[in-house]
Amino acid sequence: TQPPKPKKPEPKVVKEKPPDEDPKPVKDVVPEQQVLENKVTVSVPQDPRLSFWASRVNSKVRLAWTPASGVEVSGDVEVVVNFTVDRDGKIIEQVIAKSSGNADVDQLALMTIQRVETVTPIPENWPNETIVVGSTFIYHGQ
Repeated sequence: TQPPKPKKPEPKVVKEKPPDEDPKPVKDVVPEQQVLENKVTVSVPQDPRLSFWASRVNSKVRLAWTPASGVEVSGDVEVVVNFTVDRDGKIIEQVIAKSSGNADVDQLALMTIQRVETVTPIPENWPNETIVVGSTFIYHGQ
C-alpha cells in the first residue's frame, strides 16, 4: 500500500477593494526631536604604524570635546585644529588650520586641545620626533 498523497494547498485569494472605498486614515507621527552630537575626528599621516596610536589620540580628544550649547551659530560649523605632538606625547603647539567662521567655536576647539595636554607617546618605530595631528571639530548650532 502507498501512503496517501498530501493535498496541495489552496491558492490564496486576495480581495480587491472597490476603487471608491476610502483607505484607512494614516496616523500623524510626531517626528522625534533630532539629537545632534558635537563630533571630532583626528587625522594623522597614513601609516600602519600610527593606526592604533591615532585611535587612542582620537578617543582622548573626543572625550575632551564637550562644548557648551548656546553659541550663536546657525547650522553646523566645522573647525580644524592642527596640533604637534612630541615623542613623549606632549602637545607642544596648536593652531587653527581651518576656521569655523565663529570665534567662539574656534576658541572652544583650541581649548579642547589645551585641556588634553598630553596623548599617548609616539610609537617607537615612528622615525620622526614629532607628529602633526589634525582634529576636525563639528559644532551643531541652531
